[in-house]
Amino acid sequence: MSVRGRHDANVHRPAKSKDPAPSPRTPAAPARTPSERGPTPVQRDSTSKRHPRPRSSVPPPVQRVPRAAIRIAEWARTHVPLYRDLYAGQSPVAAARDFRNLPVLTLARLRATPLIDQIDTPDDLLRTFTSYGIESAAPAPAIPADQGDTDAAFAECHAAFALAGVSRASRVVLLCAPAQRYMAAEWAEQLGYHGVQTHVVPQLDDDATTRAVTALEPDVIAGVGTAGTATLRPSVTLRDRFSPGPDLYVVPDAGIVAVRPAGDDSYIPLPGHYWIEEEDDGGLLLTALRRYHRPLVRFEMPDRGRVVDGRLYLDEVVP
Repeated sequence: MSVRGRHDANVHRPAKSKDPAPSPRTPAAPARTPSERGPTPVQRDSTSKRHPRPRSSVPPPVQRVPRAAIRIAEWARTHVPLYRDLYAGQSPVAAARDFRNLPVLTLARLRATPLIDQIDTPDDLLRTFTSYGIESAAPAPAIPADQGDTDAAFAECHAAFALAGVSRASRVVLLCAPAQRYMAAEWAEQLGYHGVQTHVVPQLDDDATTRAVTALEPDVIAGVGTAGTATLRPSVTLRDRFSPGPDLYVVPDAGIVAVRPAGDDSYIPLPGHYWIEEEDDGGLLLTALRRYHRPLVRFEMPDRGRVVDGRLYLDEVVP
């Protein structure tokens, strides 16, 4: 029997659900004393290549650490080889100060770790997902998932497109660059599960692409790794903080973690799914709140920005 099937008095996984209701936004917590804030600067392993940029002398407000982040960090420390090594010598993660003391997981450290050591157990592996690829980072070979992580991925995709204005009555075209076709197909599967009619159109030839999309008469065109053709522009974009319409903020190795509504200048992190920390130097750390099979805890994101009142303001987005 998988170790996660046993009762653990110290770590409790939340009950799995195929489509949980979004959690309400957590209210801002009162300021903490310096002793509760953890070490400064944040611990980072030697593989990090981040170069801090000048910031204000005033540090960002201390963010309240969600209980879900504390639980999943302790689960990872106890059950996942990658985190057992990364957190060697660390105290059990029982409170916010313990969480803030945890070293950062860099992309280089994650890539150098075999997939088998990134998961809790291979016994309940269900499937793998495709990571979104960006030019500035080597792509993940695969994102392994058990049933719980798969359910989380389906719910995240549905929640993200709903924030972008997609409903069950919408007809969606995922216009994708050929290199992103596998991930686009997975999103189509996830949206289709939730009753959204979705088609994938790879952009191979501009004229043929325009004819194919026009024939489908979509209500929404989402550009997955492409800005469209000269006559056909996506109404929903990815990782484009200046687009006029909704933008899906996709992070490699995670998925869609936040959405910027049309006409807004900030992103809404998916409630109940992801928590984003702001570092003093403008860096961003991501914790996936529902991924127990392959956890992402304090993962160093490729981009830079600020977190204000629960909203994410991106300052730099790498290609």
